Amino acid sequence: MFTLLIILVSLQVVLRTFNIPITATWTEPIARYLFIVGTYFGAAVASRNNEHVRLTLVRQKVLAGRKRAQSVLDIVTVLSVLVFVVVAIWTLYLATIHGWDTKALGGVTTLTAGHIYLGILLGFGLMAVFEIQNLLAALENLLGRDITARFTRGGK
Repeated sequence: MFTLLIILVSLQVVLRTFNIPITATWTEPIARYLFIVGTYFGAAVASRNNEHVRLTLVRQKVLAGRKRAQSVLDIVTVLSVLVFVVVAIWTLYLATIHGWDTKALGGVTTLTAGHIYLGILLGFGLMAVFEIQNLLAALENLLGRDITARFTRGGK
C-alpha cells in the first residue's frame, strides 16, 4: 500500500515538474485514500508492537518495581483501547454498508465511500486482534502463567 502511494505521488511530481501532457487526475484521490487507509493499518502495526496508547510515564515512574500494578494498568489501558476499537468497528461496518453504493469519489468512478470505509474497517480489525493479544499478554503477566497455552496445540 505504501509502495503504491509512493509511486502515485512520484508520478504526480514527475508529470507536473516536466510538464508532461498526460492527464492523470485519478492519481491524487487514489493517493489520498491510500494515505487515509494506510494510517489505520499503521495504527494496527503500532498495536502489534505494543507502541500505541500506553501510559508509560505512569508505568515507569509511578509504578516502578510494582509488577502487579503495572500489569493492572496495562489491562485497564488495553481494555479502554478495545472499547474504542469495538465502537469504531461497529460504526465503520455501518458506514461501509451505507456507503457502498455512493457515487464516484474524486473522479474515480469505481471507488465508493464504502470501499474507503472497508479499508479503514480492516485496519481497525487488525488493531483489535493485536490489542487482544496485548490483553492476553498483560493477563499472563498479572497471573504469572501462560493462559494462551490452552488455545494452542499441545496446551493442557
